[in-house]
Amino acid sequence: MSFIVEFIQNLSFDDFMKDYKLRMSVMFNFIQVGELENKFTSDFVNKYSDINFRDIVGLRNFVVHNYSGVDYELVYDTSINDINTLEKNYRGILESNYNVDDEYISQYIKYYR
Repeated sequence: MSFIVEFIQNLSFDDFMKDYKLRMSVMFNFIQVGELENKFTSDFVNKYSDINFRDIVGLRNFVVHNYSGVDYELVYDTSINDINTLEKNYRGILESNYNVDDEYISQYIKYYR
């Protein structure tokens, strides 16, 4: 997610659309996040019910299964408006509550730095 924050936050939608490699990279990052979130237990999801995991996994599914018809405005809008908050929430949860030696958790923390 830090990739998305770093490269998208200061771009206009038109600039985003002009850069094919960037669009594909951002979508790949959303796919990765959705895949990792599918590994969360229901206890974890319930404990952090203020985070809408379902929408995040849904975005992953939309990108994967609708590749030729992806709504780039949705991807861009999510990148601009939602990703900073999501990244901060996840980083805080992971660093304060979980063993960083756990395989999935260490992948997540590494991904957010």
